[in-house]
Amino acid sequence: ALVRLMSDLLPRFVVYAGDDEPDQRVFEMLARNPHPHLAVGVSSTERPATLFGDCDLVVDGPSGMSAFLQVLSERMARFRVEDPWSPD
Repeated sequence: ALVRLMSDLLPRFVVYAGDDEPDQRVFEMLARNPHPHLAVGVSSTERPATLFGDCDLVVDGPSGMSAFLQVLSERMARFRVEDPWSPD
């Protein structure tokens, strides 16, 4: 599904986060894909950080993911471009 979305939407960059076994296939695909991306593994007691070898970053549980998203949001806000078509 992600490959299809990437080919249809042509994003500049992909961020993918996951925490379980099915996500491993996506992490492997992204590791082989030349498209700019950030693969984020969300570790837990059931899925330790060592199981996320294909990830670019591993965070500690939901709280770690929340902290990552907060920082990402703050950094991306600096790059926000005014929409010339916005009625405001």
